[in-house]
Amino acid sequence: MDQHSLRDLEYHKILQTLKGFAISPMGEERIEAMVPSTSPGEVERLLSETSALQEILSRETDLPLHSIKDIRPILSALLKGCLLRPKDLLLLRDTLEAAESIRAFFGRCGGLLRERALSLPTLPALKGVIEATIDQDGSIRDEASPVLKRIR
Repeated sequence: MDQHSLRDLEYHKILQTLKGFAISPMGEERIEAMVPSTSPGEVERLLSETSALQEILSRETDLPLHSIKDIRPILSALLKGCLLRPKDLLLLRDTLEAAESIRAFFGRCGGLLRERALSLPTLPALKGVIEATIDQDGSIRDEASPVLKRIR
């Protein structure tokens, strides 16, 4: 869609209003990057997903989306080979728990959004290792390794 049409439609105002509903910086960024689709198939799919979510929201009051955190800096550090601090690992664990909650919620709801939710990765082994080695306060557990347990 051309800039003139977007300006006439006051599309920027629509995006600003929509950004008010975002619950994370990632959501705001996705909204800022949105452009109207000219593909009938894509428009139909997006409208179907919107209707499905609207139907869910009419009967459910608490979507498990507020626990989503921005872990992109942590992932970027990992890609650079950096070591993570315990608080970063706890944030990663919390994000994995949020993904599990979202998956379970939309999995129970069924319908069109179920498929999207089930595509969210679950990494129970990683979550388990984090929980076994780091306390809730960010301290390394004595049981994190046999050597550490012996030293302490």
